[in-house]
Amino acid sequence: MDAVRGNALAAGAHNLALAVAAKREEAVSRQPKTAAEIIAQVSDTNALIIFEILGQPVAKARPRLGRYGGIYTPTATTDQEERIRWAFLAAGYSPQTRTASSFALLVRCYFKGKALSDWDNLGKLVSDALNGMVWKDDRQVTMATVEKFAQDPNPRTEVRIWRRA
Repeated sequence: MDAVRGNALAAGAHNLALAVAAKREEAVSRQPKTAAEIIAQVSDTNALIIFEILGQPVAKARPRLGRYGGIYTPTATTDQEERIRWAFLAAGYSPQTRTASSFALLVRCYFKGKALSDWDNLGKLVSDALNGMVWKDDRQVTMATVEKFAQDPNPRTEVRIWRRA
């Protein structure tokens, strides 16, 4: 009797594992595979927020150790975060922290010269600057794309944000 019950449990566990694997594969197959597919799914017409920051893009710098042992954020980083917040407000948006949403973020950085900054530090500066303005915390950004363009006569950073389901 125990052998029969054991075989039935094993068969049930095997069927459950197959069903879970099939669901996972179905979910993965629905996901876009490339950045181009992701960007194609979102358009400016359904963007929640669109604005730009004029001037050379700035990447988030690491915190520094001060002369007397204190830790500080470099001035270039704090100044650019402030410029991002002002550009957000100047575009007509008001701070509205959304706690129950997840977001997609697209950051396009146009450099006057070479685009030497790391893409992740460019995106991190924007997402940190918008804490308390768009989202409660940048952990709510569940998809992000950062694009860099060099040799542009009009240096700027373009930001687009979508609410994700």
